[in-house]
Amino acid sequence: MRILVIRFSALGDVAMLSPVLKQVAADNINNEYIILSKPIYEPLFDGVGENVSFIGADIKKVYKGLPGIYRLFKELKKLGFDYIIDEHDVLRTKVLRFLFKIHGYKVRKINKHRELRKLITAPPPKKVLKQLPTSFENYFEALNI
Repeated sequence: MRILVIRFSALGDVAMLSPVLKQVAADNINNEYIILSKPIYEPLFDGVGENVSFIGADIKKVYKGLPGIYRLFKELKKLGFDYIIDEHDVLRTKVLRFLFKIHGYKVRKINKHRELRKLITAPPPKKVLKQLPTSFENYFEALNI
């Protein structure tokens, strides 16, 4: 199975995906994982696994705005993925995910537990103090196909 894993963001967030993907790729050697992220983050995925590769997309210049996202989608579509995993779940990746979905691709997204975060910061009596899953756990959950 060819799986596109999307994660644009800050350096630390993308870096946390690397060890998770290393474990998942080692456990699923018949799958091919292709990371889509900012070009500058490519070194974070060196040596992650023989079945892991990287695609850099300059979302600030080359693929800027809705026309750029659509152009990126058309280019990615040519690569023939079986599954799309959105490990970011922000507007840009939601649009990409939607485009893949309406074209018949299987898609998954990270659960950022936004509802629980709101409850944690809510004023009493709605406040709920509960441990959130770690980013590592969220990444693993999304990659569990």
